[in-house]
Amino acid sequence: MGREIDTTLTLTDIEDIARVAMQDAGGGPSRFVGSVVSNFIELRGCSTPPATWQAGARHKPDRILLSWRRLMPALPDIVLDSAEANSAHVPLIVFMALAIWSRLASRAAEGVGVDDATTMLALWRYRNASDEISETDGFARTNAVRAEIRLPALTRPDYAQAVDRLARLGCLNLSTGMIQLRDSTALAGE
Repeated sequence: MGREIDTTLTLTDIEDIARVAMQDAGGGPSRFVGSVVSNFIELRGCSTPPATWQAGARHKPDRILLSWRRLMPALPDIVLDSAEANSAHVPLIVFMALAIWSRLASRAAEGVGVDDATTMLALWRYRNASDEISETDGFARTNAVRAEIRLPALTRPDYAQAVDRLARLGCLNLSTGMIQLRDSTALAGE
């Protein structure tokens, strides 16, 4: 069962979380906001999907599903859909989703950053069929992803902090050197 949340959210509330995250990360194409919301959030028990919400309208879903499994495969299309975007924007999209996840799904608001986004992106990109990756392989893959977008490599302690933060957020579970990715979380209405 999901955690209880305030379900009197508006499209504007959720998009504002994504907009602030985008600004915090240095900006990006504005159409990413709607793409992240529509590809990451699914309402259950509500007749209208987020993509059709009217700005400022209130919706009371029974549950909100935040789904990495829906967002990650959509990343290339989201980037290609925006003329001003490039592959360096992929971590920005993941960062925006992490900001939404942190704000809605976490027991306590947890600050997320680019290190968390590049780590999450690498873990998802290189996970096995069981949605697992070793911590060692995850470290190497995270730095490979960072090199692709010209970011400096993470140190082992910085990587460990990012993984621990993602675990506290409920995005993954740790077990004896292995990382198990969670594909989604369900948030229950009041």
